[in-house]
Amino acid sequence: MTDSQSFHLQHYAHIYLQDLGPTLSHGWYYMQYIIRRYVENGCTGSPAELLQDAAQRYGRHTNTIKGCIQNYTLSAFRKNDTQCISLWREIGWDETVPMVPSKIIPLLCRGFFPYMKRHHPSGFEWLVIVMLTQ
Repeated sequence: MTDSQSFHLQHYAHIYLQDLGPTLSHGWYYMQYIIRRYVENGCTGSPAELLQDAAQRYGRHTNTIKGCIQNYTLSAFRKNDTQCISLWREIGWDETVPMVPSKIIPLLCRGFFPYMKRHHPSGFEWLVIVMLTQ
């Protein structure tokens, strides 16, 4: 993936996560990177691998990044915003899914493409083209 493509991918991850929760948090920032790496790796990677990659990239302990991601997620629900909660449900969350990073990371990663297809079709088309040319 070129630097330009990586930049655009980061932009779409930014939009996606901005729609799902508060933007001014470290968890939001780390999740942008994790989603970008997930897509760059062909939509593969366990939560532990993606966390380790982010920890190495930012020089943080994985537990620090986990805590930030969990805070980002919990902050999205603290406002009790029905639109935000419905967007989380759209990507697969329900009350039985614990709000822990081992569940949040795969949920957000797997929900990225379907969400983009539904809410940002031009971005989704670009993502598909990039994925097919890798």
